[in-house]
Amino acid sequence: MKTRLIAHIVQCLLIAILCTGCATYKRPTTSFLTTAEAEAPAPEIQQRREKALNHWLYKVIPRHRSQIRWYDLGHWVTWTLFGNDDDGIFGEEPTSGYKTRRNVSGLRAFAWTLRNPLHNLGFYVLGSANRENSEFALVQLAEDNSKLLNYKAKADTVFAGEKSSFFLGFHGWKPFLSLRLRYGRQLDFYFGWRERGNFGMKFIPFKKVKGPKAPPNIETSKEEQELAQWE
Repeated sequence: MKTRLIAHIVQCLLIAILCTGCATYKRPTTSFLTTAEAEAPAPEIQQRREKALNHWLYKVIPRHRSQIRWYDLGHWVTWTLFGNDDDGIFGEEPTSGYKTRRNVSGLRAFAWTLRNPLHNLGFYVLGSANRENSEFALVQLAEDNSKLLNYKAKADTVFAGEKSSFFLGFHGWKPFLSLRLRYGRQLDFYFGWRERGNFGMKFIPFKKVKGPKAPPNIETSKEEQELAQWE
């Protein structure tokens, strides 16, 4: 009985998605070609953006939530699962820093989505990245940055320090835990709502630690200059 009920609910949901997914956008996708950037973007950036916005995938996956009508369940689903309000589904915005020379294509969208899965779900459905988030540290332990019961109006902590550190608290009153351990290599772990308000998780147990760069050998440089004068 329960199995039939679940199957019926799923069927109704799929029908609703198919019926409402044909709704037109409130705002055309090509309107995102012009942005509020202070300076005009480089020609190659504008060309990549234009090609992306004219791709057929943006008919299925909205470029931005502001395009979707409230009753358009189909587009709300695809926006939630596959959309990326910040960098686009192709990573075409310069903020993504993603393979700028690769052509806009379905393969690029697939690769970018694998790299940044469920972006809108984590940032704007489960998360609150569309507004500023406060920070309340219950326990923050680091070599030179330890605090208890500390409040900030604007959240800015992922890891409490460059070396071994621990953080337990709230971002936008949503829980966040992070741990970093230095042991020759480095363990990085976090789970919960980050400083921007987006939900995320990370676990890298064997990260290589980059040592400080050696200062330039000034004496050697002087000797080389003196030799160069006599050559």
